[in-house]
Amino acid sequence: MNTVKLVPCDEFFLREEPIGKMIKLSGEDYLNRIERLIGKMRENSLDYIVIYGDREHFMNMEYVSGFDPRFEEALSIIDWNGNVNLLTGPEGKGYACKIEYPVSVTLYPNFGLQGQPRDQMKELPEIFAAVGITAASRVGVVGYKYLTDKQGVVLRDRFDIPGYILEDLKSIACDVQNYTDLFTGLPDGLRMSIMSAKEIAVIDYMNANVSNVFLRLFKGMKAGITELELSGVPAYMHPANVHPMICFGEKSSEIGLKSPEDVALNTGDIASICYSQRYSLTCRSGIAAHDKSDCKNGLEQEFEKFYAEYYRAVAAWYGAVRIGAETGHIYDMVHKIVGEEYYGLLLNPGHNISSDEWSNSSFSKGSTIKLHNGSHLQCDIIACGSNPVKKAICEDGIILADEKLREDLQKEYPEIYAKIQKRRQMMRDVLGIDVSEDVLPMSNLCGVYWPFMLDKSRIFAVS
Repeated sequence: MNTVKLVPCDEFFLREEPIGKMIKLSGEDYLNRIERLIGKMRENSLDYIVIYGDREHFMNMEYVSGFDPRFEEALSIIDWNGNVNLLTGPEGKGYACKIEYPVSVTLYPNFGLQGQPRDQMKELPEIFAAVGITAASRVGVVGYKYLTDKQGVVLRDRFDIPGYILEDLKSIACDVQNYTDLFTGLPDGLRMSIMSAKEIAVIDYMNANVSNVFLRLFKGMKAGITELELSGVPAYMHPANVHPMICFGEKSSEIGLKSPEDVALNTGDIASICYSQRYSLTCRSGIAAHDKSDCKNGLEQEFEKFYAEYYRAVAAWYGAVRIGAETGHIYDMVHKIVGEEYYGLLLNPGHNISSDEWSNSSFSKGSTIKLHNGSHLQCDIIACGSNPVKKAICEDGIILADEKLREDLQKEYPEIYAKIQKRRQMMRDVLGIDVSEDVLPMSNLCGVYWPFMLDKSRIFAVS
């Protein structure tokens, strides 16, 4: 059994990463994704895929286009010949030029803001018919998520898109079913696998941004500072997939998901910092103290059993994830360490991440799903308890890559490959975690945990 100890924090973990040139996907990259989608359409005898998107639920639409509705709703209709029709509101119509491949754009004013003109609007059934959808068409609807029964079987007749869209679609096509799992189903949904070195480079860029902002926030923590004051740290202006969270003290920490308020940090409080952008998230929760003597409300007595054991579970997770690992086994391994009620685990111990923060998770009890090449995962073991209130979080992202994908990354993006190699080696040498060669840590902070958040000089490690 590994033991947990405090060790000196290597300067590597406290340095901001150099941010290189932003890497973006091209029209060709998105067309390759559409080709993969068409293959799945043909496997399921689907004539059309209708993808719904809005400000919060854009991820599946963006995956095949780079387009995300910013103020409105939108529909992307794709036939099995690869023709793409985009229905947008007035603002989205202009923003559609972001798509770097041929696409037909149709204005549907009801997707726009209330009070805008509607007098020239065509109704949805007319638009669907003009695209080619008929009563004989088999249509797969892609919303934000698919629903299942207790056994995990997808319910094709249950939908999470607005009812008026579904009603108008069903007025034209007789066979309309939910096929969101083509994108986010496990293990082989389109968005559940990173397919290229370029995608890894895009994700690495965003993760470096996030870890740098986290470090600025973390280094700014001091007694007396308020959540709002700390939130003023400069940040990269990329779209977020989770609201920024800074929580000081018991009340804020119990609420958990709230945004910063005028709450001051007191020495000995529990505290959390969470910052995120698309494809990435870094979160830490611990004690705002320099050592046990600063702790209050009995937290000093929780150090070994709660915080050290928590980190032992985090280290076990990182040591276990690799291509071919069974997710149910990893779930059992984590719960063997911190599964009792005392630790208050809230969610599955890990999940897939994409342009949304939680795209799916197979890290559940009894799961026989095996981790595959291209899995983009987030260590997400959240422990929380009461009497006294306590919380431990050490959350970051990784990608699993086989030898071929790693070779592609080394050839196409040698600087990023070298960074990742260094991160993995630091996890082994300093943190004591035997990380598989399959694991590509997406930031310098993977597995790095400061239980005493006002002491930047000491971190947990296992031996």
